[in-house]
Amino acid sequence: MYDQIREDTLYIMLYTVVTTLAMIASCYLLLRDGNSFAANIKTPVRLRRCVAAFFASIALNHLWYMPIFFLTSADDIMMTDFVGGLLDCMTFFPLAIIVLFAMLQDRRRPLWPAFVMMAPVVAGMVWSIVTRSYALHPAAYIYLLLMCISLVIYMVRASRQYGRWLRDNYADLEHKEVWQSFVVLSIILLVFVSYASVNEGTFYLYAMQVILVVLICYLLWREETLSDLSIPVNDTTEEMVTTLSIRSNIGPLLKKYCEDAQLYLQYDITANQLS
Repeated sequence: MYDQIREDTLYIMLYTVVTTLAMIASCYLLLRDGNSFAANIKTPVRLRRCVAAFFASIALNHLWYMPIFFLTSADDIMMTDFVGGLLDCMTFFPLAIIVLFAMLQDRRRPLWPAFVMMAPVVAGMVWSIVTRSYALHPAAYIYLLLMCISLVIYMVRASRQYGRWLRDNYADLEHKEVWQSFVVLSIILLVFVSYASVNEGTFYLYAMQVILVVLICYLLWREETLSDLSIPVNDTTEEMVTTLSIRSNIGPLLKKYCEDAQLYLQYDITANQLS
């Protein structure tokens, strides 16, 4: 397969385009505050940073595999493949899971489980580098497939909870966030399955790059058009809610936090946040 890579100029050009596209998209999200697709929408800062990190991992993923285009020694190619696989398991795969978590805004989900899920594969890749053997790779591929199944089950449950939260708080959104989250999940799973089960032949090489282009474009548009549904709660507001003096100071507090702050102009406020 690596001989095909070195001889296929068209594939090298596509590979370079994907690398460049991922780098530009990552820099755009990190360096630009506003949106180009929907200038009037404020997007979640957490999601924006996670997507930027994911795009950066795609670009780096392509950079650390690029020496394969020029290496001729089978041993050097094998080590490059091992090191690239290790770096993928430490960056690309956990960041893909983190992006899925960050898209659901009903609660702030912890991100560390994504790295824990990849820990067994990371350990297996380290063992492969030390022993210079592909012996553990079939087990790693099976683990990745099982992880994909578990991730789908979790995302179905989490998206149903997210849908109920949207129905209770944002009836005007028509739950579009839920089904679009599943679109991103489906594209990411295509990358997972392709990486884990089909890794030979020219079709695989081109399919992976095409899938990544679709993922970058769609995820960039998705991040730019997703409204931030969270409202930051500062210390003063928490103190106002918890203090006992609220009963005697309700008039001035309402004026300060509702009238002066123009709370009534916030179109997406929920009953719970208002209370």
